[in-house]
Formats: sequence, structure tokens, C-alpha cells
Amino acid sequence: MKCPHLGRLEILTCKVEEKPYIPSLFELQEYCKGERHRRCPFYLRNIIIEDERNSLISVSRSPYTKSPVS
Repeated sequence: MKCPHLGRLEILTCKVEEKPYIPSLFELQEYCKGERHRRCPFYLRNIIIEDERNSLISVSRSPYTKSPVS
């Protein structure tokens, strides 16, 4: 028989970054479980990083970018 005090624990993780992140109760309530997820600092940071990455890719493919001399 298992202990009557044993509770079921559910661990929710955020996968916006390469390493799994376990949000706090505040973050879960404030950002993760509602429409306010776009205000999450991790979500916003990921958008900025993706935008920078896409900008670098588009600049490197630009016809105006000089290619290295062979």
C-alpha cells in the first residue's frame, strides 16, 4: 500500500531553448497557461534570437555582400 501523503507531481518544461527549463509557478500562471505567453521573457528572447539569425542569413545571401577572395 502506498503512502496516503504521496501526491502526484506533474513537471512541466519549457522547450524554447536548447536546455529544458522548468518554469516557476508564477511563470506557469502568468505566461504559460494563458494568452499572455507572448510576454514571457524566454519567448521574447527566442523571437529576438530567431530574428537576428534570420537577418544574418538574409545578409549573407544578399547579392550586395562581398564574397571572400579565393
